[in-house]
Amino acid sequence: MLNYRILKLPVLRLRLLAYFGLQFINIGLSLVLPLLAQTVLGASAMTAGLMLLPGALSVP
Repeated sequence: MLNYRILKLPVLRLRLLAYFGLQFINIGLSLVLPLLAQTVLGASAMTAGLMLLPGALSVP
């Protein structure tokens, strides 16, 4: 089982909160950017998908 006493450390709690916040932003942007490219900029689905390619290639 997971030891929840480790969450009493304020530094760890803050870092976990920051990490989850950044992950939500990352997932949200990967949804919003292609939609924005297609609706506002009039890009094709291929171009909108290729906008996400540099971010996908940079993941280790």
